[in-house]
Amino acid sequence: MRDGRRERAPDPGVGPADPVGFYARGSLDGLRPGDVLLYHGCDVFARAIQHFDASPYYHAALVLDRGLVGEAVMAEGISSRPLAESFRHREWAVVRRYRNDLLAGDGAGLRPVVACAEDLVAQGQRYAHEQLLPLALLLLTRKVPRTASFGKVVVGVLEAVGSRLRRQPDLIGRHRDLPMVCSGFVAHCFARAGLEASKARLRVGVARDGLLAEVLSRPMLGLDIDSSPRRGLGPTPAGGSGDPLESWLRIYLDEAQGPPRTSPTRGPLAGPPPEDVHAAVLRFAQALSDVAGDGPGDVARRPTRGVSARGRRTTAVLTQLAAIADHLVTPGDLGRAVSLTDVGLIRALGA
Repeated sequence: MRDGRRERAPDPGVGPADPVGFYARGSLDGLRPGDVLLYHGCDVFARAIQHFDASPYYHAALVLDRGLVGEAVMAEGISSRPLAESFRHREWAVVRRYRNDLLAGDGAGLRPVVACAEDLVAQGQRYAHEQLLPLALLLLTRKVPRTASFGKVVVGVLEAVGSRLRRQPDLIGRHRDLPMVCSGFVAHCFARAGLEASKARLRVGVARDGLLAEVLSRPMLGLDIDSSPRRGLGPTPAGGSGDPLESWLRIYLDEAQGPPRTSPTRGPLAGPPPEDVHAAVLRFAQALSDVAGDGPGDVARRPTRGVSARGRRTTAVLTQLAAIADHLVTPGDLGRAVSLTDVGLIRALGA
């Protein structure tokens, strides 16, 4: 695994349905084109996404024809691969299927969904980003425990993603209606077919007491994004190993998932001072705005009485970040969607 440790996945507990097959045998018995696969992961980045999204899933894919799976991955963007390859290093995935009673009576079924996915694969679209982008958006938009290492994790994740976006801007598509993460790709295919796959009873969006809402509520219009302080994570913390960010994520997850602590969920940020954390949010917002194309960032070019050019720029990038985050569809959203129903489970042999 990415963090060098393999952890036993918990039982997903997927209803009465039987497993649809074992990837090691190449079996797709029971799967249909248009089925949604929601993967559970055990490396530290997958665990963090699952924790912040309050879901057992960190990755989503779509079953295509000819025994292939369509998914958005960093190295290849939107691509297709055999199920066995998609399932590598994963212990189980839940299979969800669009409800028949919600389909139109024209006989098309989920063919338009699969056709959209195959078209994106054929175009070689490069929208996807690795786990760090959804992790960054979840950190900003969810109500998460402010443990002692929270500030370190926020700065580390946002600086890592921002740096990657500045070096490789083609990792994200410039079209406003196209997905940027794996679950966005799946939701996009359903939406283009006129179907709603991400509608959930309780969709989170931007939490009112999350970090992004906190930054938006503060008088930061005069902050210079380019010259704001940059502080790295420093060396690997004591007892950690490998990449410092992975070590800090493990520390945070141990703190957040351990015994209840006396510190409040919303309170002073530990580690880096609040201004450093907020500055990291602004730099990430700017990097994302630079590669996301037209959108709320156009606000920066509109005359606004009484607000400086620097203030308009700050407002613009934060507004665009909030809009992107508000439309984020996560694997957890697909797992909570009322338009999809669980039909089975794929396990790795020996899991």
